Amino acid sequence: MRQKEKGNSASLNSRLQKLHSKIVNYLFSVLVLFSGVKSFAQNMESNYRIFSVKENKEVALDAIVNDMANYDVAFFGEEHNDSITHYLQHILFESLFAKYGDKMVLSLEMFDRDVQPIMNEYLADAIREKNFL
Repeated sequence: MRQKEKGNSASLNSRLQKLHSKIVNYLFSVLVLFSGVKSFAQNMESNYRIFSVKENKEVALDAIVNDMANYDVAFFGEEHNDSITHYLQHILFESLFAKYGDKMVLSLEMFDRDVQPIMNEYLADAIREKNFL
């Protein structure tokens, strides 16, 4: 029984990782589509600064990624229609996933409880991506 549970857990983790990647790529694709690809990529990093209250100074995004080794949860709020925040969410998630991959879980506020059965169907490969999104 435990082997089956391990296999199901590994399979679910794999599907969750695929889902995370697809959703992040989808959201970032939409963001890039509406923001002008060339100017967006060239100017984005000059449009934000990250200030660490803990260190009382400006820090790079990599500092947050490295510091997450000491924490279990990161909350990233946003303003809807804010391309800079969406860019930072994408870069932060990619960086965290590159460093902590199998320990990562992504929760998206855009999926309410009432769509959980549909998400479960997608994760179980019962429906295709186009039907899910």
